[in-house]
Amino acid sequence: MAPLYRLLAYNNTKINWTTECEAIRQNIISTLTSSPVLMLFNPEFAIELHTDASSEGYGGIFFQKVDFKLHPVEYYSKRTTPAESRYHTYELETLAVVNSVKHFRHYLYGRTFTVVTDCNSLKASRTKVDLTPRVHRWWAFLQAFDFDIQYREGRRMAHVDFFSRNHIPETNNLATPCSVSSKENNVVEKRVNIAELSSDWLQAE
Repeated sequence: MAPLYRLLAYNNTKINWTTECEAIRQNIISTLTSSPVLMLFNPEFAIELHTDASSEGYGGIFFQKVDFKLHPVEYYSKRTTPAESRYHTYELETLAVVNSVKHFRHYLYGRTFTVVTDCNSLKASRTKVDLTPRVHRWWAFLQAFDFDIQYREGRRMAHVDFFSRNHIPETNNLATPCSVSSKENNVVEKRVNIAELSSDWLQAE
């Protein structure tokens, strides 16, 4: 997805839509409409929050367990700031938990859930007193939630590792006009406003 991210970098107003970009777009559409598709949140089912982090970003996947199988409810990812990218690995993994919990807090308040991470020291740090002020603040926030921490080795966390390295770029204006030009595709220049997208277009059959 990196080629698509680069199109949005530096507030570019002109986008060169190549065959590579179109192939990535089609792959995204196929992935989003293929199994496993998202399920609606159901407070009756157990909750698992899988998190991971890298110097590039961090992410989380909100799962619910139905008939002993995990089903995704929502995905979250965010790019690290220049300061965050220099954090120790343990701090990045803790930050991934904190920001994922913040993002999904409307599901998590008042409910028991499990955080699954490949950071083995995260569970031990929960009761430590000699933490940095920054990590202390993070754990003070997490104390408002009722959760257990489960360690899982990194090779079994590839699903959420993807989101820590393929963050979703943030934008303040979802309806920014842009022009599209391509020599490889017959793409007609058009100004797009996301608010104009119909509900039918957004629904996966």
